[in-house]
Amino acid sequence: MPDIVTLVDLLRVVADGAKRFGTAPWWRGHANASWKLVPGTFRDGRTHHTERNMAARFVAKAPARRSPCPADSDLAGWLALMQHYRLPTRLLDWTELPLVAMFFAVSELPNDGTLWMLNPYALNKVLLGQPVLQGANGPQARRFFKQAFASEAVSEGQALALTPSEADLRMLLQGSAFTVHDGPVALETHPNVSDFLVGFRVPSSAKKGLSQHLNLLGVRRSNLFPDLDNLAVDIAGFNFADPSA
Repeated sequence: MPDIVTLVDLLRVVADGAKRFGTAPWWRGHANASWKLVPGTFRDGRTHHTERNMAARFVAKAPARRSPCPADSDLAGWLALMQHYRLPTRLLDWTELPLVAMFFAVSELPNDGTLWMLNPYALNKVLLGQPVLQGANGPQARRFFKQAFASEAVSEGQALALTPSEADLRMLLQGSAFTVHDGPVALETHPNVSDFLVGFRVPSSAKKGLSQHLNLLGVRRSNLFPDLDNLAVDIAGFNFADPSA
C-alpha cells in the first residue's frame, strides 16, 4: 500500500487513478488503517432487528425536527438522511472529492490512516454484472433499501455503487456518493478486489502537516458540516495574528 505524505502525493494519486480506471474515482478516508469497509449498521455486533428498529424510529421522530423530510415511500432518501446525521445504516459514505476524503483520513493524529480509491463502475460489474451506476430508485438499488425496513433480510455479500439523491446540504458540500451493502462482508475482502479498489497509507507522522495544508485550502470541518457547532469549533482553533504584536 503506497504512502501519501504530502498533497503533491495526493495529486499524483488522483491523476494516476483517473488514468488507471478510465473514469473519475470515488474516495473514502479512514483515520485508522485498521477500520474495514463495512457500513455502520453491520458493525459492533448489530443485527437486522437493530437496523430495522433504528430506521423506523428515525422516520417517526424526524419530521418534528426537520422540514422537509423525504416522502414515506422514499426509502433511499430516508437512509441517506440517516447516514448524514450519523445513524448507522447499510450505506457506506464515499465522495467524489479527494480533498474531502483526505480530511477524514487525517482527522485523528495518533494512528496511520487509509485513503481508499474506488472505481464504482467496476465494482458494479464485478459484484452485479453491470458496469453502470444506478440511481437510488433503480431496480437493484430498491432491493437493498427495502431490506433495511423489512421484517427479514438476506445477506449475500453484495454491494452496489449508486448516485444518491441529495437529501441534505451536507451531501452537496461533501460530494457524497454511496455504496449500499446487504451484509457485513468488508468490501476489501471481495474476490477480484484489485479490479475496483486501491488503498493508500497515510502515515500518522504526516497527518498534522496534511491537515494544516487542507485547512489553508478551505477544507475544514465548518465548511463540510455547515452548522454553528462546527463553525464555533473551527473559529476557536484559528490562530489570529495580533497586529499590535
